[in-house]
Amino acid sequence: MDRFDDIWKNRFNDSNVPIGDWNSPDDELVWEGIAKHLPTEERNRKVLWWWVIGALLTLAFLLSFILKNDSKASGSINQIQNNKTLLAHTVSNDKEVLASKEEEQSEMLVNTNSNQIRFNNPNSKKQNFNSKKISNSEIPKKLSKEKIEIKKKKLVETRNQTLIDQIQSLKLENINIQESIDFNIPKAVLNKQKLKFLMSVNVGIVYWKHRISDQYTSDLSPFEFNYTDNFGWQASLNLDYQIHRNLTVFGGIQYEQIESFSGHNSALTYSVANELNETNDYSQSLATPYGLAEASFRFSRNDDIGENDIDLLVDFESKHSIKNWSIPFGIKYAPFGQKNRLKLTLSLGFGVNYLSGISNKIHNIETHHDAINYENGGSSDFAKPDLNNLHYDIRLGLGLSYLISSNFQIRLNYGWSNGLNPVFQQENYETKINRHNWSLGVIKSLGTY
Repeated sequence: MDRFDDIWKNRFNDSNVPIGDWNSPDDELVWEGIAKHLPTEERNRKVLWWWVIGALLTLAFLLSFILKNDSKASGSINQIQNNKTLLAHTVSNDKEVLASKEEEQSEMLVNTNSNQIRFNNPNSKKQNFNSKKISNSEIPKKLSKEKIEIKKKKLVETRNQTLIDQIQSLKLENINIQESIDFNIPKAVLNKQKLKFLMSVNVGIVYWKHRISDQYTSDLSPFEFNYTDNFGWQASLNLDYQIHRNLTVFGGIQYEQIESFSGHNSALTYSVANELNETNDYSQSLATPYGLAEASFRFSRNDDIGENDIDLLVDFESKHSIKNWSIPFGIKYAPFGQKNRLKLTLSLGFGVNYLSGISNKIHNIETHHDAINYENGGSSDFAKPDLNNLHYDIRLGLGLSYLISSNFQIRLNYGWSNGLNPVFQQENYETKINRHNWSLGVIKSLGTY
C-alpha cells in the first residue's frame, strides 16, 4: 500500500494509541461531536433555491415596472402626436378663413375707393348713373397700390398675431380629441412602434476558474496537488426580444469545451520479485479537481536493478477534457441608447448548465529513475469521478454593438458567471466553476422598432 492510500484510508486508524478517558467519550459527547459535522446538503439546496426564487422575483418586478412606465410614456407620446395633428388641422382651417376674409376686405376697399373717386370728381354729374361700376383699372395708382396694400398688410399682420397668440395659449392636455376625427398616420410610423426580435450567432473563448474547497486542497497538500485554470472555446445562439428601445429579454443555448490539467506525487515501490516480463502493473487513485478517480498503468524496467525492491516518488499529470451545455436567459439594458451607430448594453441573467462529458487521461508519469519508465503504449484513460451534471450560475455581461445596416449588427461581448452549486461534492470536498468568456457575434434583426 503506497503512502497516498495510507493517508486517505488509514487517516484515523492508529491502533497504537492507548484507550483512555480522553479518547473514549460517552455517547452524548460522541453525538454532539458528530452533529456539528453532519452534512448540510439539504440546507444548502434550500438556500440555493431561495437565491434562485429571489432573483426571478427581482427580474419580474423590474420588467413589470419598466413595462408600466413604457406604456405610460407611449400613451403620452401618442396623445402629443394627436394633439399636434389636431393643431395642424386648426391652423390650416384658420388660414383658409383668413384668406377668404382678406379677399372680402380687399373687394370692400376697392368698392369704397371707387365710390369716393366718383363722388369727388366734378365731371361725375355728366356721367350716366345707370352705367356700371368703375373698374379697378380706373382707380388712381396711388390708391389702388399704396393704400390697399398697406391696409391688407396691416390686416394680415393683425390676424396672424392674433392666431399666434391663440396657439401659444393652448395647452395640449386640455385639447379634447373626438373619436370621430380620423388621422391618417403613415404606415412607416406604425411599423416603428412594433417590437422586434434579434437573432445572434456568437463564437469566442472561455476561461474556466476552479473554486476548490480549502479542505480538499489542504488534505492533498502533502502530495503537492496542483491544477490549472485553462482556456477553451465556446459558441452560442441567442434570441433577443426587444420590449423597449433600450431594453430586451434574451434566451439561448451555449456549448463550450475546455481542457485542464492536474497532478500530484505519490510513493510507489517497484518489485523485482513480482515482475512479469520486466514490468509491474499498478492501480492508483489519482486526485483531480473533480474528485478521486481510479487509474491503471504499467512501469517497465530497461536495465538491471538487482534483486531488491526500488522505492519511487512518482509525479502524475492528468488531462481532463470537459464538454458543457448551458441555457442562459435574462435581460439586457442599454443605458445610453444608440449613439453614432454604437450601443453599449449591460446584462443580468441566470444559467442552467449540463456537464455532458468529462474524459480523464494520464498525460505523463515521471518515475525519476533511469531504469524504470512509464509504459504509455496502452490505454491512458481512467475512470471519471461522480459529478453533479446539472449545475447553475448567475451571469453578468457587457456588450458593445455596431450598427452596420438597419437589419445587421456586430457585437463584442464579455460575460462572467458565478457557479451557485458544485460540480463535484463529497462530504467537505467540493469544486465550483466560475467562467469568463469573450465572443464576437453577428446580429440579424427580424423586425423594425
